[in-house]
Amino acid sequence: MKTLLNSRKHLINAQRCSHGAVPPCSASAQRGGYKIMKNFLRSRDGASKGAALMIVLAFVVLLTGLSLAYFSRASTDRQLAHSSYNNSSANLLARTAIGIVVNYFEQEIINGGAVTRQ
Repeated sequence: MKTLLNSRKHLINAQRCSHGAVPPCSASAQRGGYKIMKNFLRSRDGASKGAALMIVLAFVVLLTGLSLAYFSRASTDRQLAHSSYNNSSANLLARTAIGIVVNYFEQEIINGGAVTRQ
């Protein structure tokens, strides 16, 4: 009976939390979760923080450059489309004017060059 009590006491002592609480306690408290987070935040030295800052800064610069290139390309494409529209419009106007003049000359040829007065 005494060995049963000793083994039970030993089991209870083995299951005690790191901060001395009686089981059951939370898993993060058993691992010392609050201490781990504090140590994690403090353990970084200035060089690794600086490296992380430089990496983030490089990504920000890269994204800014890509967005500027995209908007510059979009602006250029818009100007090119507008120029092409104006070119087509001027071409259509010129062809229409030529068609009117040709039609006028055809009518003159058909009438035999007679002068018509109103």
